[in-house]
Amino acid sequence: MFAALLTLLLKDVIEEADSVVIDTEYTGQEAAIKSQLMMFFDQMHVQYDPHLMRFGQIGKRSPAHELAIGVTRGKVRANRRITLEELWTVLTK
Repeated sequence: MFAALLTLLLKDVIEEADSVVIDTEYTGQEAAIKSQLMMFFDQMHVQYDPHLMRFGQIGKRSPAHELAIGVTRGKVRANRRITLEELWTVLTK
């Protein structure tokens, strides 16, 4: 599920990205998540460089964390919402 959601969030920007850092949410599962993410990208015909994707601690002072916490607290409007239909499409390909 996590990899499918990442796929939907990254599919439109991964081709131009210099690097992608995925916050370590599921310690010890990084290889499985990356493998699943690459499989979903391949199924969607999304071009990507697997060497640019890595896992790490994002940290509370990063812009990504600030944005996420702002959306969670209702102080910032989300710029993307994933629908159940979108998620289902990725999971059932």
